[in-house]
Amino acid sequence: MGCGSSSLRGDIIDGAGKQDRAAMRMIAHNGRAATRPGHQDNEFLGKYRTFRTSCIKCRNPQDLAKVLNYNHENMLNILTNFQALDTDQDRKIGTTELAAALKMKRDDPSFIMVQRLLDIDRKASISYKDFCIAAHHMAGREPVMEDKYRFCFMMVDSNNDGLITLQEMKDYFLDVRKAKSYGSGKSNQAADEAELRDKMNDLIEEIGMKGVKHIDEDEFVKLVGNNKKHFTHMIECHSKIKPLFLGVSKKR
Repeated sequence: MGCGSSSLRGDIIDGAGKQDRAAMRMIAHNGRAATRPGHQDNEFLGKYRTFRTSCIKCRNPQDLAKVLNYNHENMLNILTNFQALDTDQDRKIGTTELAAALKMKRDDPSFIMVQRLLDIDRKASISYKDFCIAAHHMAGREPVMEDKYRFCFMMVDSNNDGLITLQEMKDYFLDVRKAKSYGSGKSNQAADEAELRDKMNDLIEEIGMKGVKHIDEDEFVKLVGNNKKHFTHMIECHSKIKPLFLGVSKKR
C-alpha cells in the first residue's frame, strides 16, 4: 500500500464523515446530560468511555494512532480489515454487512446486543473509528475479564449516556431471555417473558440494584464481577465479535 492507501485512510478518519462528527457531538452532549447538580462534567466518564471519547475527538490519522498507541502499519492493517467488511464501500459497516460477517440474522436479539458493542453513535452502522476502538480491545491476546466488562458496558447502556439505569438493566435481562429463546420454536415465549417480569424485582435485588437509580462504568464492573452467573450471555456476545478482528495485527 502506498500513498493512495494512506490518503484513503486519512479520508475515512478525517474526511467529511458526518457520522463521526455527529458521534463527537453526541458523546459530548451525553457527557453533560449525565451529570447531576454539583458534579463535574466527566464524573460518569469511566475508563473505557474516556478512551472512546478520546478516539472520537481525533481529527486526523496521526492523533488517532497516538491515542490507540498504534504505528502506521497497524493503522493500515485495521483499514484493510475494515474495507473487507465494508462490502458496498460506503465507508461504514451497515447492519446487513455486520450480520453477514458474523453469520447471524438481523432479527436475532443476540445480534442486536452485539451491534450495540460496536455502534458508538447508535446509527445502526460501524464507522472506521468505531472499528478501530473495538480492534484495539480485541486484537492480540485475550482481554482480561475487567476489560471485557468495561467494553460490554455499552451493551446495557442502550442510550449511551454513560449510565445504566434500573430500566436499562431490566431491558437487558429481557433481551437475554429473548435471545435464549430465539429460533427455538417455543410457543410460550411471551409467557417466558411475563414470568421473567414477575421475577424481575427479585433478580434486581439479587444483583444489588434494588433502590439504585443508575450505575456508572466502575459500578457496573463491580456488579458484574459479583454476579457473573447473570451476565454469561453478555460475555458470549463479546466473544462473537472476535472473528471480525482475526486479521488485525497486534498492538505494537
